[in-house]
Amino acid sequence: MWITLLRPSFRRFQRKFEVDFIAGHYRIKTIETPKELSKVFSLRYEVFQREYCGKKLPFGWDCDEFDLLADHLVVIDQRTGEFVATYRLISSEFSQSFYSETEFKIGDFLASAHSKLELGRACVRKRYRNGIIMSVLWKGLLQYIEESKSEFLFGCSSIQTTHPESIAPFLAELRQKNQVLTAFPVRPHSDFRCLSEEDLTRELRSPPLIPVEIPSLLRSYLKAGAKVCDQPALDRVFQCIDLFTVMETAEMRAQFRKKFAS
Repeated sequence: MWITLLRPSFRRFQRKFEVDFIAGHYRIKTIETPKELSKVFSLRYEVFQREYCGKKLPFGWDCDEFDLLADHLVVIDQRTGEFVATYRLISSEFSQSFYSETEFKIGDFLASAHSKLELGRACVRKRYRNGIIMSVLWKGLLQYIEESKSEFLFGCSSIQTTHPESIAPFLAELRQKNQVLTAFPVRPHSDFRCLSEEDLTRELRSPPLIPVEIPSLLRSYLKAGAKVCDQPALDRVFQCIDLFTVMETAEMRAQFRKKFAS
């Protein structure tokens, strides 16, 4: 549906904040043109629709109504011109609507008097998934944070499972480490709710029946000082569990910032 609606209007896409630098074989930038935007949609289709959701069409677009409100940070392999990674970045300076609101009740958080940046739709082409690409993505993100003067980062961190009970031990670990969000009341909308407090407490008493891998990107957020809402949301469209995640940029670990900003 969104392909049909966006196709006429996406030609009006404009970059909001400029990031553009070279790191080795890669160029990291916020895209500037509708042609580049279409390449972002194609990359996301390859990862989210074909790889994660099992769609069979060899080509297509992954897009929604939030894409024109956003900047899109990309990593380009200069040897081939291929887009190999992307991040969608929505700044509160340019938008009062965010993807996270579709899954979580975050009105109190959004009403707080801080500049905010929603991170979303992060993906890397399969054969490029290595430390180098994540490093340059984070370098680009840190530059964007400085350009946009963002005080809070937030978004939905996805875990590739549709079994919410399997992440209960991980949520218990976060509670023990005080990495659960308490500053703002956040809960999933009823259509996305998948674990009650009673369910969560019960699951914590026994090991998961289905092992699940916690994505390195979420681990990176937590290492940098992020906190998550401990009530997950079940995203049936993309077949994953989402955790609402918040990080104050001022509290990012000093060594983590140094590692990716150098």
